[in-house]
Amino acid sequence: MKINNLIEIQKLVIKSYLSDIKIAVDATLGNGNDTNMIIETFGKDVKVYSFDIQEKAIISAKENIKNEYHKNIDFINDSHEYMDKYVKGSPDLVMFNLGYLPKSDHVIKTNPYTTLHAMEKAIEILKPNGLISIMFYIGHDNAREYKTLLEYVRILDARNFKAIHVNPINQDENAPKLVIIQKGDNLN
Repeated sequence: MKINNLIEIQKLVIKSYLSDIKIAVDATLGNGNDTNMIIETFGKDVKVYSFDIQEKAIISAKENIKNEYHKNIDFINDSHEYMDKYVKGSPDLVMFNLGYLPKSDHVIKTNPYTTLHAMEKAIEILKPNGLISIMFYIGHDNAREYKTLLEYVRILDARNFKAIHVNPINQDENAPKLVIIQKGDNLN
């Protein structure tokens, strides 16, 4: 594993802290890579709610994810800010992969307003000891979304949430960044 591959670091942290998950949310489905990783890592019994506002992304993801996994996935053509209306139960894992759909229209992208609302919902419905993973690709909006969400994470109550921020410091300022949040088990 190369230290500059944040996706591998993200997977390593998720696998290290979660073992037997029942419910997960892929808040930004895209081509289906995170949804696929969740099922391959945690087994075919995990229920995954996968969100994308673009029907094109859902079609692409369905093509990229093995057909045998489809029965475990709710493909939701709606904004992640409404996840609480779709997700049944408390997820163990919520993953965000922010920016735009690779090889598509760069005008359609995640934005600070809807992603902040989605983060608030994810914090609310997340199971105690569960994780939220946020992969930031910051070049698409001059880091506005990154700065907004980072400030939100920074002010989370440290008695109830722990967060790490992985920021490659000797690379391009637009290099991807990673935040992982764990919800404490002392919440109702």
